[in-house]
Amino acid sequence: LFYSTRITRDPAPLEIALREGKQLPPWYTRLIRLERGMLKGEAAANVELSEVRQGGYPSFVAYHQVGRLIFDQRPKDALAMIDAYKGTLSPDDAYFLRLDAYAALGWKPAVGLEIDSGLEAEMTPGRAIRFLAFLIRHPDRSRFLALERTLAKCVESAPQIGRAHV
Repeated sequence: LFYSTRITRDPAPLEIALREGKQLPPWYTRLIRLERGMLKGEAAANVELSEVRQGGYPSFVAYHQVGRLIFDQRPKDALAMIDAYKGTLSPDDAYFLRLDAYAALGWKPAVGLEIDSGLEAEMTPGRAIRFLAFLIRHPDRSRFLALERTLAKCVESAPQIGRAHV
């Protein structure tokens, strides 16, 4: 919902969700209102986007806020918010949001170093998908080849029963 409304810049689906989503949790309706306000250019929504939420909110709220800051070309604010949400964001969420912020800032050396160090960590299917998604958005042939080598090592070290399904 959030991604599609950002791309289309059409708040109508958000309006429908607010009108018909009577069973939605309060934190989610707050995010919908925030996203709608951002789409409509409301100053109050812009201020709220920059506020760090304390306790009682799922990590998705933090993830959404940081992602929205990056989408709105505010990567330095996003980096500060990643630090503020340390312990709220999962390590992987913080890592990939940081990569997106660095890329938005055009910090290619920092992106490269982050990817190189990230490929040394344990590779899970979720991390592999997120690396691929990042490299689709921000192509880098050498980093893609490094990811390919990392994934090949994972397949080689997989137990025999798992290799039949890879």
